[in-house]
Amino acid sequence: MHKQRMVIGITGLLGVVAVPMPWASALGLSINGLHESMDGFGIGIIVMGLIIIALSLLGNRLAGLSSGRFITVIVLDVLIIAVVLLIIVATQSQGGTFAENATIWFWMIPVMAFLGIVLAIVFKDKKSQTA
Repeated sequence: MHKQRMVIGITGLLGVVAVPMPWASALGLSINGLHESMDGFGIGIIVMGLIIIALSLLGNRLAGLSSGRFITVIVLDVLIIAVVLLIIVATQSQGGTFAENATIWFWMIPVMAFLGIVLAIVFKDKKSQTA
């Protein structure tokens, strides 16, 4: 498997795994990405992560991603980071202290998305871009 596809798949998988884990705990209540107060943000992250994983597995695995798939992965990772920022802003506007109480599982999602972007660019196949 091509290095680019491998790192994209791994970062996508780690992002998906982090969604059902506890994102924050306050007042004895644990909240994760599938909690009803997250308004489907966790489901959106899971769907985008699964698409990223699928794109890393489809096509010729010995070559890097084609230009279209590469751009799609970058856009999805940027959207995941935007969703995380929306979660932080939404909870802050409601008077919550979600960002202060967030666990490593919550912060792992934007970190994995950012790493997915950076490593996809670093390991981009300079030669032929085949599907």
